[in-house]
Amino acid sequence: MVGEPISWLRLEPLRAGTPDPAIATHAAACPACRQCLEDIRGDVVALPPLVVPAAPLRRMWPRWWIPAMAAAATAAVAVLLFVLIPPRPSPRPDDTVARVTVKGIGEVTLELVRERAGAIQFSATRYTPGDR
Repeated sequence: MVGEPISWLRLEPLRAGTPDPAIATHAAACPACRQCLEDIRGDVVALPPLVVPAAPLRRMWPRWWIPAMAAAATAAVAVLLFVLIPPRPSPRPDDTVARVTVKGIGEVTLELVRERAGAIQFSATRYTPGDR
């Protein structure tokens, strides 16, 4: 009894001329392995050369693409901020005067006056503790 057959991959180096005494003695005693070794040695089919594929084409973005997209994004953010956040109204002197129309009386004007340390100021916009 010869034992377990040797794999094809282990028989290949013996065909190439790399001697391995264990494989050679097994192939001499085992008819199945000897037939495989003869098939390997008698194989004259030339395989076509391997074709190395070219590197895949990489799409090159134009150099101006990144700055253009950054500018477009900045403009979009600016427009959104302008639309979503309304501008603050500028203070006008008339903001401290409230005018209301009352039926039967007409126009009533309410004006805020400040007194600070004896000085009276009309249309005042700032107040501190102690002001009247």
